[in-house]
Amino acid sequence: MLFAVSAIWGAQPTAFQVRVDISQVPEAKSRVEPTKQLITEWYPKINAILFGKDYPLPLNEVQVVFEPKIERGSGADRIELPAHEDEDVTRSIGKIHINFSYLERVQYPYLATLIHELTHVAQQYKNAPEWLNEGIADYVRHKYFERDIEAKLLPLHGYQFDGQQMDQAKFRKEGYVLGYTIAAPFLFWLEQ
Repeated sequence: MLFAVSAIWGAQPTAFQVRVDISQVPEAKSRVEPTKQLITEWYPKINAILFGKDYPLPLNEVQVVFEPKIERGSGADRIELPAHEDEDVTRSIGKIHINFSYLERVQYPYLATLIHELTHVAQQYKNAPEWLNEGIADYVRHKYFERDIEAKLLPLHGYQFDGQQMDQAKFRKEGYVLGYTIAAPFLFWLEQ
């Protein structure tokens, strides 16, 4: 269940640590303090949005690792990712990996990207479909952080998806199960 911000943001956060690793990309030094501040403020908020104000934080540490480049897949399916999240639940650590070259080259909305990935740190859902995980992460990003979720409800102009031209037939066939910025307004519509 997603809760109204005013009802949950007064909760006292559980103690947790934030670590930022720029060892692979020392030129990311200017991003360290804004990253720490955002995570310190928003990790408890996101957890409260997803689970309620009395629910404990799922992980005790959030690490952000700046990397020179992040790619997944092979051959023709190889893609560059702006960021991704993984966790070491046994050690209670959530990790957010940031593709620094992508961030600098594309001028990607870094803080909004952190909110999306930080939502994944808080989610810790078992067996949820990927489209729903990604849709919820973008829902939190757009409704609570960027506050532009209602604009996302408008028909996709020219079927653009995060700046990329989308296959119109695929969009019509799959709709919200494409996840991300397509599922987020669908979830908002359901909430309304």
